[in-house]
Amino acid sequence: VLFRSPASCVIGFAGRFSVDGAPVAADGLGSMAAAAGGRAKAGAVRVLGACGITTADARVRDASAVSHDLLAATARCLVAFDGRLDNRDELSAACGVVGEPPSDATLVLSAYDRFGADFASQLNGDFAVALYDASSERLFLARDVMSARDLFYTRTARAVLFASKIKPLLADPDVSVVPDEEDRKSTR
Repeated sequence: VLFRSPASCVIGFAGRFSVDGAPVAADGLGSMAAAAGGRAKAGAVRVLGACGITTADARVRDASAVSHDLLAATARCLVAFDGRLDNRDELSAACGVVGEPPSDATLVLSAYDRFGADFASQLNGDFAVALYDASSERLFLARDVMSARDLFYTRTARAVLFASKIKPLLADPDVSVVPDEEDRKSTR
């Protein structure tokens, strides 16, 4: 495919996972979305206990297209999905999804319910995904095997920050943009 329709022009997602289990404040996630810059507009913000995810979006909605919502949530899980699933029909059948096609993010939640921690190996396409399971207090970060989509993450003293673009991470005051000399020495 040489051309992508405007419906797939997505800026991405960013999030914070508190390593100590402290609840994430939704208002702190807005600056991550704003850092995407350019045409991006802040999208949805979802918080589930120790994890919060926000989106930045520059898409033109196409009512005839499959829903491309970046975020989906249940009472125990939160997922952000940036990309495209090429095996939607097979995955829907394997997960027992019937009726109206769900968004890719919702289908990823179904895959997690069906396959557990191995869910990402069932996804075919180009994608970056973040999935938080509050019941097990686990954060899963994954991307497609060809690495067509970016996925960045860093650990601070209080949190794991993650994003499908680098700018939201660099905007966080706890993230140093100065090279780590000790790390640099160890790679020589």
